[in-house]
Amino acid sequence: MSDKNIQMFKSFISFLKKEYKYKELKKIPSKENKVFLVNRIYKYQIIILDNDQSANDLTSENILYNDSSIDKDSILKITFSNNAPRPLQQINGIWAIQTNNEKVQSDLIQIFGDIHKLNLYQIEETKPENSNMSIQEQNEIKVKNFNSFMAKIKNNKISFTWAILVLFIILPSIATILGSVLNINWLDETTSNVPTVVHRSWTSGAAQIVFGGTNRTITINGGQYWRILTYGFSAMENSKSGLLFDLLILFFVCSALFSTSRMTEIVNGSVKKIAIPFVASYILLGFITSTTMPYSITSGPLPILSIMIGIMLMNVSGDKTPVSIFAKTKSVWPILIIILVASSSNDTMSSFSIAFLGMVFGSITYALTSKGANEWKVSEKIMLFLLVLFIVVGIVFLFVLKTIPAYNNNILAAINFYLSKGIISEGYASNLVVNKIGWMGDINYVDIKNTAGLITWSGWVWQPGIITGV
Repeated sequence: MSDKNIQMFKSFISFLKKEYKYKELKKIPSKENKVFLVNRIYKYQIIILDNDQSANDLTSENILYNDSSIDKDSILKITFSNNAPRPLQQINGIWAIQTNNEKVQSDLIQIFGDIHKLNLYQIEETKPENSNMSIQEQNEIKVKNFNSFMAKIKNNKISFTWAILVLFIILPSIATILGSVLNINWLDETTSNVPTVVHRSWTSGAAQIVFGGTNRTITINGGQYWRILTYGFSAMENSKSGLLFDLLILFFVCSALFSTSRMTEIVNGSVKKIAIPFVASYILLGFITSTTMPYSITSGPLPILSIMIGIMLMNVSGDKTPVSIFAKTKSVWPILIIILVASSSNDTMSSFSIAFLGMVFGSITYALTSKGANEWKVSEKIMLFLLVLFIVVGIVFLFVLKTIPAYNNNILAAINFYLSKGIISEGYASNLVVNKIGWMGDINYVDIKNTAGLITWSGWVWQPGIITGV
């Protein structure tokens, strides 16, 4: 076997270990010319790499084939040989393919979508003059990679994105619509001077709180820490422009989120490599915004969109292939959507801050989790420092910020809605939420009567307490 194929054999092992997180199979020791790799999350859970110098050494393979606990259909054998390539086919129950140094990328593109990254490992371990692949052949491989990528987009070969669709698109959409049609954003209140007159005030974020949105006042001061995990399922901010405008904004945000998530999953090729940084970013964003923002509400699909953009941009950063260029171009539209929605928000600066943090956390967590700690360079170590710094700031704010926040009509209207629908009891609302936050006052059920003693209005109203003394 030529030195080029031996070098490619070693480079391909590094590629599978680093890009697809395959590990050597412990039960069957690898040899210099034959390596056994395993990763249970893929279709081909076990891969046998053979450099064709061990064709007659079948002892290790037979141990694997005779193991009844292993499905032969999940085994793939890749042989690197000087002989002519052989297409993927099933032989004696296992899948097998034969390739060589010149054809490895074109032969394996349908199995490993990130095969274009194999060049990175060749450059690390071989000299440029050893490569005899022409520019035309390199361009053909890039075209095949791009065509495969586009085919996956058209066929919706996604799984993680369907979870995103249900949890962070459908649920927030339902919550946003209900927030508009159920009049959740209205607060009924009286004053201590005229308790028989009901005042109604409109709020923009009560629906966000009702369905699980988070901010410091309700989550930290009010003790409802579970909101750090539920904010993504909640409604978007309602506007005074009406349901039609809210639905239009919601459509743009959700469309951008679905397309960004789908593209990120297909470009990456691994659900696990997306899910881990996404979950980490989601929790971090909920924690940081809950500890540092007393009044601004974090909720709905917009923060989720910012996280996915951060993951996607970090995934394709530094890559100049047609696939990565296409992904970078497509990220412009979601970013413009974030700018548009944040600019029209009632709290523009906070909306931009939340979106910025989402992108930062998505980028950092993907960069740190896509490589092993032993592979981190200076850039990854700087990102780790920034991530730790954010967490420390959140913890400091958690214990240092002890002041009682001003009355928040969004939270009061949300509690009012909970009471009117029988979701919580009056005692819970007054004693375990309002008073825990530190506000003086109660939400009570009142009957307002006219001079004849007839009830003219009844319902739950917020009645602020009277502050006496100093």
